[in-house]
Amino acid sequence: MISPAPWRLALLSLAAACALACGCSQDPYGLGDAVPVVGTVTLKGKPFRLKANAFARVWFHPDAAHGNSCPQIPLGDIDADGHYRLATRGRDGAPPGWYKVMVIATENIDPNRPSKRRPSFVPRRYGNPDTSGLRIQVVAAPSAGAYHLVLKD
Repeated sequence: MISPAPWRLALLSLAAACALACGCSQDPYGLGDAVPVVGTVTLKGKPFRLKANAFARVWFHPDAAHGNSCPQIPLGDIDADGHYRLATRGRDGAPPGWYKVMVIATENIDPNRPSKRRPSFVPRRYGNPDTSGLRIQVVAAPSAGAYHLVLKD
């Protein structure tokens, strides 16, 4: 019997190892540990109230300038009472670290007028993580109100 070429055997071994590693990975997106992040959004000192037929969401963009190299962006919808809960790639919470936060609240898209510019229910500067001024550090044991987002003007 002729033995297979050494390179074929090595290639098959490598392919099997990769398949095993990918199939058994509990963290396919490289998130590491995630901690719960639940907060409230206020606008002009009052809880943000989501209007009917509206869309509101927060995004936590990893802040590389403060050492957060997370490859994903945690996000959460804002409910009718101004509360949000983050999830990252289908997992509750967010990896610990510093984040630049953006908040968007607009009318839902009208399929009959998809290109219409929708009014914003929060000042537009909050729709960009670099201009929002909102910075949050996600930690394993946050103090009360640590994830409260205060929107002004």
